[in-house]
Amino acid sequence: MEKAISYNHPLFETVKCSKIFKEHTTDINSIDFSNDGQTLISASDDGMVNCYDILEGKKTSTYFNKKYDGISNITFTHSKKCVICSSNSDCDNRIMYWSLYDNTILLSFLGHTDQITGLEMNNNDDTFLSSSKDGSVRIWNLSSKKLLQHFSKVKFGCFDPQGKNIAILSTAESQSKNNRINIYPTMNSNAIATFNVDGTEIKTIKYSPNGKHMVCASDNSLLILETLNGKIVQKMEAIPNESGNTLDPSFTPVENTLHAEVTLVKSLYGR
Repeated sequence: MEKAISYNHPLFETVKCSKIFKEHTTDINSIDFSNDGQTLISASDDGMVNCYDILEGKKTSTYFNKKYDGISNITFTHSKKCVICSSNSDCDNRIMYWSLYDNTILLSFLGHTDQITGLEMNNNDDTFLSSSKDGSVRIWNLSSKKLLQHFSKVKFGCFDPQGKNIAILSTAESQSKNNRINIYPTMNSNAIATFNVDGTEIKTIKYSPNGKHMVCASDNSLLILETLNGKIVQKMEAIPNESGNTLDPSFTPVENTLHAEVTLVKSLYGR
């Protein structure tokens, strides 16, 4: 593996976009890479869910869900032929387990009372996490179809790469700090780490592939933190975002710090 470099290295300024996909006709709501990094999936209000071959740089398939138009969140399960997703047009705020093999909704998970803002699969097992505007983060089991854990009065959550810890974003109690991130062991309600992050309100958080860093996204900025202590190591502000929607950054599965996080910063904050 190549030696990782720091986030303030001049090479970051030289990175250019290598491919642009323009198949969607309206705003892209969510994107995700398959575990092997070879397939990208995207979801949009235009009703299309597109899959792309990253190595070939081309679209391979398009899917439609006729009952629930406009997929707002989508992520692969451990199979490239199955995803979990949600739709803003669904008044029940359901999470759908969708087989792309035969374009069938296999299961629905109900419980959230407002729009779902994030979905993430655990890399270690069949559990997945959902975040919602109802102020809750929930942990579900895809196999048993059961709700396993429920965090209330929070904004967003994500698993670490090993699936052993959960980062939960909430509003800090201190007036001088806008954001608080608590780290919990999976299936445990006792935080093992807590740090506050000053600045613009953070809407979403995600771990880097090696778990050493975390990206925090607002409406027009990105922060990269050290997960050990919450120290800000890189800040990207005034990112073009005409839609005003919260940025939805996503990492490639590459373990090399440079490639994984340059891809995030330079490519995935817009159409």
